[in-house]
Amino acid sequence: MLLVLLLLSVLPAVAQEYPAVGQIQTRDHVIVVHSAPERLLFTIKSHVGQIIEYQRSEMWLSNHYPNVYEMVVRGIAHPPKSAAIVGSKNGEPTEE
Repeated sequence: MLLVLLLLSVLPAVAQEYPAVGQIQTRDHVIVVHSAPERLLFTIKSHVGQIIEYQRSEMWLSNHYPNVYEMVVRGIAHPPKSAAIVGSKNGEPTEE
């Protein structure tokens, strides 16, 4: 009994579930993007909802599913490198 308690005390805690902030559907998979502190995590599911991989890192995704990783990286929006677009003039965006 004491051995069981010692083993339980050294086992890692159950992984925290981070909120889903997006989802990408491909022909083969559904990729759910989770927001974790300082990074994104990815869950890969089948189209019937079966979890294939759960909350994996970007590095893990690039190593194990390189095609999915490339598609996800291209699909994630990043802020523009130039000045923010704050309005429009005659239907055209203007910068401030």
